Amino acid sequence: AAFVMERGTESIWYNPAGLARMPHAEFGIDHFSSFQLESADALSLAFPVKAVGTFGVAARLFNYGTAPATDSGTGQEVGVSSYRSYVIGGSFAASFGRRLDAGVSFRVYQLSSPCSGICTRVVSVASSTATVDAGVQYHAGADSALDVGLVLSNIGPNLQVHDKPQADGLPAR
Repeated sequence: AAFVMERGTESIWYNPAGLARMPHAEFGIDHFSSFQLESADALSLAFPVKAVGTFGVAARLFNYGTAPATDSGTGQEVGVSSYRSYVIGGSFAASFGRRLDAGVSFRVYQLSSPCSGICTRVVSVASSTATVDAGVQYHAGADSALDVGLVLSNIGPNLQVHDKPQADGLPAR
């Protein structure tokens, strides 16, 4: 995927190595929607520290929409459930020579379905896990069109909603 070579604050989400050569601080705001998401909003900030590398922080909210909440005993509609996930994390990247960049991101992910209304007997979900991304980018040279990137993404424990046997694996790649 082309995002493996992304640079700037967007690289926090795709390959943290893309933060390494930032010349100045950058603040990013993202918004999008798709057939799966009502909306997705993100804020990110990256700030280089001379002779050390670049640090980044980011937060993202995925809003999957709402659905009627029903009482688990009677089946009556008693409120509205919202389906959301939240991600917050930090990144660090550094350059090694003129051609190699490396970075790492640590994120906490939470999935929730809070209910509004009379939701005393409505099952709400709130679960979380942590992930790590590690990536490198190699730049063959200023006059070369060849750049190569590699990222290990979403490495971490399964997302456990109810109990360990039903835990969902992360989309690691």
